[in-house]
Amino acid sequence: MTLVFKVIKPSRLKIAEVWYAIQAELEKVGKDIVKDFEKTTSTWTDKPEFEMLTDDNPPSVLVATDDKIYGYVSGGTRVRYATMTNPFQAKTQPGVIGSRAGVGGVLFISKKRPRPGIKARKFEATIQKKWKSPFKKRMELALARGIKKSGHAITKK
Repeated sequence: MTLVFKVIKPSRLKIAEVWYAIQAELEKVGKDIVKDFEKTTSTWTDKPEFEMLTDDNPPSVLVATDDKIYGYVSGGTRVRYATMTNPFQAKTQPGVIGSRAGVGGVLFISKKRPRPGIKARKFEATIQKKWKSPFKKRMELALARGIKKSGHAITKK
């Protein structure tokens, strides 16, 4: 009795299909994350512009702005030189993705009368926390779509 073994080779992996699926999803997720950043300034008069960069190795999204005022509000300050009108209510709150109508504004600015600083709103940390799990899930689904398009999906029978 003779045994004959035949080599079974899978089709070549179309890595480009996987890469395209991940890139497309990174762009979609990035746009959704930018929308959350824009919500933090929705009631602002001078709205900052947010830029988005994506990288596929590892899959990541970076959203940034070079707006100084946004940096002061999000990161907080030790002191402030603006004296606000009475009553005054800020448009944003720490840990909240959003912006509401504020009350009052700047009465005057004087470096001779420093006030307690601005409490950090921590927009970046709040948005990152919100997106951690959905980002991972969406990247996993994009990977699965790419693998399916490449012809290497594992199917249950």
